[in-house]
Amino acid sequence: NLPGAVANYVDNESNKLDADQYTARVDHQLTSRDNFYVRYIFTDQVNFVPGRFPGLGSDNIARPQNLALNHTHTFSPRLLNEFRFGYVRAVSSRLAENVAAGNDVTGKLGIRGFSTQPREFGLPTMVMTSITQTGDVDPFAQVNNTFQWIDNVVLTKGNHALKFGAEIRRFQFNIFALRLRASLNFDGRYTNNPATRTGGSDVADLLLGLPNRADRTVGDVQSYFRRTSY
Repeated sequence: NLPGAVANYVDNESNKLDADQYTARVDHQLTSRDNFYVRYIFTDQVNFVPGRFPGLGSDNIARPQNLALNHTHTFSPRLLNEFRFGYVRAVSSRLAENVAAGNDVTGKLGIRGFSTQPREFGLPTMVMTSITQTGDVDPFAQVNNTFQWIDNVVLTKGNHALKFGAEIRRFQFNIFALRLRASLNFDGRYTNNPATRTGGSDVADLLLGLPNRADRTVGDVQSYFRRTSY
């Protein structure tokens, strides 16, 4: 703690990044006219971001994947065809530290009316005038898929080379977010001196479980976008 009556708490918990990446590639000559290769890349990354107070951090998870296929066929010394396929999958999510730890913090604190589903554990946002606003983040997940097909033909004629082909791309964007964290406001009105209506403490109201305002959004956000380009 720092000296003084306000802004005197410091949490020096560090960000933590744990990342692993794996890459594999195979090249193979199928025949004297056909060459083929495949490459796959996978990354697993978890970035822990601490919150304003211990136990209120979040895990930001990213798991991108990439697959590439290439097949080249030589019809003649002057005519060549190349086919390529690509796939990219980007998965990202955010989990509150209490969710990752399976900690039903609202149940332990006796705050009623919240979900008991493990993926929805977490502390509601606490808004006070004398203490920094705090609470758990909402869970979030996004899965994006991109498919790509490319075919090119190269024709050599004399001193000229002609190249033509086609490309198709398919995009899928999937977003899921829960808007479930309540907001509890405490301003000290319930611990005021009844005679003067002064001297109340927002922290005392919090300890008594008497918010002056409570808000909660019920439901989730789901978005599924699709697009194909040529």
